[in-house]
Amino acid sequence: ATALAEVFTGNQTMCMSIRNYQVQRIVGLVAVQQQNASELLDLLNAVVKIEELDLPLKRNQAFVMTAINQQRVKVCGILEPAEADSRTRLLEAGDLNSPQLNYLLRLVDLLATCAEGENRFIESMCQNIFSIQELFDVLKNPDIIVACKRPYLRFLIWVYLNTASGKVESGAADMDHDRDMWAFLKQVSDALGEINAGLKGIAKDTSKIREVQRSLRLGGRSRAFTAAPSDEPRSKRDRKSSLTSRILDEGFLMYFFDGILPLLQVFYSDYFQSDPNDPKQREEIETSRVLAHTLIDISSEITQFVASEGQHRLLRRSVTTILAQPALDIPSDKIAQFDMGGFGDRMIDVKSVALKKYEREYREEERLNVRLNNFANNFKRAYQKQNTVRDQIGVPIDDMYCEGEDDDEPLPLGKEFQDHVKAFCEAGIRVDSHCEKLVEQLCISYSSHDLRAMSETERIQLEKLSVRTLQVLRAIIHNQIVQVPELKEGVMVPKSYKTVMDNVVAVQQAVNSFDAALKIIPLLSHHNDDIVCETLAFLSVLIYRGNLAVQESFEDYFLHTREERFFIDVQGRLRRSAVATRERRALLSQHKAKIEKSKKMAETLRERTQGKTSAAKTGLAAVGKVADEVEWRNWKRKRVFTNPLRTRRPISCAFATTATLKSF
Repeated sequence: ATALAEVFTGNQTMCMSIRNYQVQRIVGLVAVQQQNASELLDLLNAVVKIEELDLPLKRNQAFVMTAINQQRVKVCGILEPAEADSRTRLLEAGDLNSPQLNYLLRLVDLLATCAEGENRFIESMCQNIFSIQELFDVLKNPDIIVACKRPYLRFLIWVYLNTASGKVESGAADMDHDRDMWAFLKQVSDALGEINAGLKGIAKDTSKIREVQRSLRLGGRSRAFTAAPSDEPRSKRDRKSSLTSRILDEGFLMYFFDGILPLLQVFYSDYFQSDPNDPKQREEIETSRVLAHTLIDISSEITQFVASEGQHRLLRRSVTTILAQPALDIPSDKIAQFDMGGFGDRMIDVKSVALKKYEREYREEERLNVRLNNFANNFKRAYQKQNTVRDQIGVPIDDMYCEGEDDDEPLPLGKEFQDHVKAFCEAGIRVDSHCEKLVEQLCISYSSHDLRAMSETERIQLEKLSVRTLQVLRAIIHNQIVQVPELKEGVMVPKSYKTVMDNVVAVQQAVNSFDAALKIIPLLSHHNDDIVCETLAFLSVLIYRGNLAVQESFEDYFLHTREERFFIDVQGRLRRSAVATRERRALLSQHKAKIEKSKKMAETLRERTQGKTSAAKTGLAAVGKVADEVEWRNWKRKRVFTNPLRTRRPISCAFATTATLKSF
């Protein structure tokens, strides 16, 4: 389970490829194993959210919550109201080596992750599990360590505070002046003071700085729920430990980055509405002012410990959100301190020591690898020649031979592939009997081989062989299609048009005489998108210009058999393509919304502080402009999201399928 969680963590392709029945099987294992395999919950946590981008996947969230709801008695039995006392005893004991406590924390954390993304259905389900009062009872309990509080704090943020249903429907309408909230914020202020004092002590020891960086870099959610074996309860050990020891505890650090900072950002951007002229709210303003000053002090110390760009952005956004509140009236020297603490136009180096050492030792090798890759790519292009009909098949036509590698229907270029095609098609138009063996090979590889009994290497090799076989079959017809002269309006039809079209029809009928279309149609159900796309591309060239003989074979197949797999596969492919497109657009819109919100906060802060010292203005410019522009450049450099209208595999399959249907 841990290995699978690492496979899905930050892997958008894998997360978008998982299917509902696979999620149901994982949840089924959780229902059976429960506390004996709590790592399976980490796997589900990695599936529902792309950690690298800090963006949830709504489709996967719905899969997980639906599966959990079906197995709620077994999976969520520990969250029932009757188990409240036992949960409290587990939390107060603080033994992170306890399987029961690990299962509880991972389950609450998974539910909080599923609630991210503002899904009303999931929010309503989670609100029936814990009330706001139950969450504050855990968060304010001094006998519970922060590693156990963190999942509950995330649950409060994503189920009640940052929701799609709104403040009134979620029950958090009075949160801006709630006593429990402000009591907890005072505890947070004290905890931040401890963190600041501990960081100052750690900054004097280089070895401890590296230890903190390593714990932050490796301190994922699952690692925050583990501890070294000890006979003494975790809570007692924490009470006796020094501030430095508590800071070095990765659970305490992750509580700050994964719990406290998101809470402050949400609360002060959406809920805080204190009036300085109201005597009853002066205490709230003073608490917020102390909290802001403490955060600024921490930002001066923590920049050397930050382990990722995401943590750096989160700290910058949280501090900016608090500084933008007019009621706090933060002095300009504090804003300048925030700028000088590392949040101006200076970039923060978040590379680990090991990575820096690797780059130093292998810099020359990396440079040689880049040059070798460039040489290999250039040699490949020179060997393949130009992507024209003249260079590929020797016909004196300068038009493009096939689509490029980044398009939907490319073909291999070069003499080697064309020699392979000629082995099955003599003289260009005479289809050899060996071509029938290609069709039979595809049929056997799909229907007779037990893929589950094959090794991963054998399965990959079989899929590559199927793709190449489909490309050869398509190229036999494609080599004739590219010779068809273009018909232009107002221009006489070329004399060679009829001859070339007769050759195309002859090749189509020769390939179709082997029942190629009907035997290859089942490949539309294949899980490999490359095979599905090649299948659709082959069917489209087989029915090019409405070949009547091929159409009649399709019509006879559909009317005289009860087989409906083709239509089911096409419908499923269109549905999955639409879902994938909506998911990508939703992820992109979420990220843009975060960027716009950050810019708006920085603009508000800039307007409030106009006319103050130049140092303050420099800090505002850094917060509002430079950092956001750097963040946007980093986003584009990752190239995780593409234009949904140009997404290669799912969308092209849908378009190719539509074109095939229109041919009928």
